[in-house]
Amino acid sequence: MNESIAIRFVDTALQHLEKNGFMTCPFEPPKVMRDRSQDKKGGLYNWKAIPSKVKLRDIGKLEKRIKHSFPPLFKDFLMYKHFMRLTEDGVRFLEHTPNTWYQSLINLCLNSWVPERIIGIGLIPFGDESNWDAGPVCFDTRNQLENGDCPVVFWDH
Repeated sequence: MNESIAIRFVDTALQHLEKNGFMTCPFEPPKVMRDRSQDKKGGLYNWKAIPSKVKLRDIGKLEKRIKHSFPPLFKDFLMYKHFMRLTEDGVRFLEHTPNTWYQSLINLCLNSWVPERIIGIGLIPFGDESNWDAGPVCFDTRNQLENGDCPVVFWDH
């Protein structure tokens, strides 16, 4: 995988979290993501990003279930790193851990909000708007470019 915009985005966001002491969560992360070099502070657990175990075939299986294709950059994003939290540029991404990422995306796409008004019209939710908690952030597959990229839109609940 060549270094893409998605990879630079993730690295920059993770550096920001680490620099500001935000690589913590109130529940124990998966063992493989636990950062034991830091002591538990104030009931928080430290975590570290790890290389993603997501493969293209896993993403293909997910796309088949939701009946839409993710943009190539989001596929790079999913296959690059696992993380507990990532919030950047007004988007709060779903927790992306080795054992929960698939079901989390299925739940967001098919079991939350109003699926027929989101997935049903060609929007693929992948996170939440983080500044005003307006609702899901979605890829708009109705306006997909030849290279597979598409606009990102907020679905304001």
